[in-house]
Amino acid sequence: RRVMHGIPPVTEAEFTQQQAWYQSHREALLDWMAPDTKFELTNGASRSVYDFDLMFSNGARAMRVGETFRDLKLLRELWEGEAAGS
Repeated sequence: RRVMHGIPPVTEAEFTQQQAWYQSHREALLDWMAPDTKFELTNGASRSVYDFDLMFSNGARAMRVGETFRDLKLLRELWEGEAAGS
């Protein structure tokens, strides 16, 4: 599925790096996103912080982690863009 949709693989190092970023920003993301709604990303996906919590609890080798990981990278870009614009 990942290959068919052009989603790159996730390395353990990338996963660990994004997990550290996510954990240090999780509470602020809850305020920014509102946990009971899904945040609309630029690729058409919608995610909540709980989707990311589940991804990290399942680990880097879980099924469909590539899609969720890609979406977290998009969210991080949006977050950092907002922070730069403030």
